[in-house]
Amino acid sequence: MTTPPTAPTKPRMIFASKTAQQIQFVLGGLKFTSRRLTAEEDLVYENVKMHANFMQLPRERIEGTTKTLAVLLGHRTEAPLNPEWVAEHVNAQTESELMAYLRTGHTGPGLVLAPGHTFDLRQVELEIADRFFTGPVLSYADEARLSDAVASSADIVDELQDLQEGDMSPAQSREKGQQMADQLLTIQRAGTDALAELLNERDPGREAEDYPGPVTGAWLLEHLTKDELTQLRAYLRTGEPAEADSPNADPTPANLPISG
Repeated sequence: MTTPPTAPTKPRMIFASKTAQQIQFVLGGLKFTSRRLTAEEDLVYENVKMHANFMQLPRERIEGTTKTLAVLLGHRTEAPLNPEWVAEHVNAQTESELMAYLRTGHTGPGLVLAPGHTFDLRQVELEIADRFFTGPVLSYADEARLSDAVASSADIVDELQDLQEGDMSPAQSREKGQQMADQLLTIQRAGTDALAELLNERDPGREAEDYPGPVTGAWLLEHLTKDELTQLRAYLRTGEPAEADSPNADPTPANLPISG
């Protein structure tokens, strides 16, 4: 007896399976489910990020991002969320990691989150002139504060453009240029003051009886070189020590003093 030929197996795809979308992760002490981003959510998110590219001030870009993230994350938790909460617990790095996970369901090729995985901000330690600081890398809220301190620098850039294209006399141009130089110096000092405030919030000894008092922008400018100040800002943003100057140099430990 001849066996009838077996019908070829039809390709089969399954979309929107709920099984892998109920894993929980932690952010800021709250639990969220890993439900994938819908196409609609992704379109809205990408639109907000596109608009941000044409906004002049970092605070404006941050506010647009955190409002959208509050909605997207709010769909994945029972806890009430607002943009201010998001700004305190997310930065550009964790946003990128989080959105990649919500799109794909993994944090690398085939890597599913371990139970209790968190997207919390990275913790850092550093030392400056025998003063120790530890805490999270800068959040969006911290970045907004730094942005506010130097916001008027964007106006100076515009004024410089006007100065170059204007019809002032040489004497007027020199006077205006000197005024702008003084304004820029003031803004740079204000930015360093804001950075010092963020460091003070990360000083573990600020409640101690022998607390020497908060550091200031002037203190940072006195103890750090310009390059070290740039490295400090970068380290507080990413948690990654600056690359060694020489490829043969020893790796920089996380707690190596920034200023020797």
